Amino acid sequence: MLVLSCLSLPGSVRAQAGPEQQLRDPDARVRERAARQIGDSGNTLYVPSLAALIQDPDEKVRMTVVRGLIRLNTDNSLSPLTTAMRDGIPEIRYQAIDGIVNHYLPGYVDTGFGGMFRSVGKQVQRLFVDNDSAAVDTDTKLDQVVVESLRRAITGAPDINTRVRAARAAGILRASALAPDMTEALFGGQVPLTEEILRALRKFPGYGDGGRLIFLLSYPQASVQREAAITLGIFRVAEAVPDLRRLYENSADKEVCKAALEALAFMPTNELAPVFEQALADREGHNRASAALGLGRLKDAKHLTLIEATRLKEKDEGVQLALAFALVLSGKRELLDKLVPSLGSKFQIGRAHV
Repeated sequence: MLVLSCLSLPGSVRAQAGPEQQLRDPDARVRERAARQIGDSGNTLYVPSLAALIQDPDEKVRMTVVRGLIRLNTDNSLSPLTTAMRDGIPEIRYQAIDGIVNHYLPGYVDTGFGGMFRSVGKQVQRLFVDNDSAAVDTDTKLDQVVVESLRRAITGAPDINTRVRAARAAGILRASALAPDMTEALFGGQVPLTEEILRALRKFPGYGDGGRLIFLLSYPQASVQREAAITLGIFRVAEAVPDLRRLYENSADKEVCKAALEALAFMPTNELAPVFEQALADREGHNRASAALGLGRLKDAKHLTLIEATRLKEKDEGVQLALAFALVLSGKRELLDKLVPSLGSKFQIGRAHV
């Protein structure tokens, strides 16, 4: 009996050992279980011990460590997560990037109470009505190790999906220091990355290299033309107006036409007034709204009669809002009561904006 008791002792000791000690166990399954327990514990004092396994030889352990670091979410989680961004397993890289974003934008990743970890591609759609609206406050200070890790991922990650995810993260984090690197990456011929970078750049206040984006309006892929048009409009790149008008009047792609007209509405000129007037009768509500905004931003009283008459017969609520905005800009301040409550509407976000 004594011999049997002695033989069973190591297993009993292992079972009684704390999770921090189990992280050093030679059995990968024990290490994985311990990492999961630590992540679920909420005890941030465990972060250094957990971070020590970020390069564990077992990929399941590394995955669980990344998830645990995201759950515990301290400043000390950032450095090991940037290490995980270079992991050999793509899904670990993706979750590390998402975890870094989650540190600065809590709620970006949903860990759940049962340890179920959803991929960011599905989760973001549930968290945000519009993924493009997800961004940190403009005064958020990023750790330099995060900025440099994103730079390496965008320009040199081994797969396009990691580069795209890193570009998306850079936009959400408003990592404007990466703007030059991201602008250069636009010209690499990788369509998904080009599209994501264009969306990301729109979140960088004061982006000053818009002129280099004009050539993308002639890109073979319509999706790139669309993203480029929207970006040029947001940054009001005036020299792009002739190309945007050409695109609006000649493109066979309906979404590209919408984007081009929306961009023109951000920087209207008197020469564009006939374009906007004609578009007020367009079948597409988005185009009618853009036309209204374009005419409103001209702030020319001679368009008041047309805008008012159009508003009275317009049925679409979003277009009505755009027309009200145009009239307020033209001096009809009494419509502010209609306009101001809509500024907070997620459905109308972006339309009621100067």
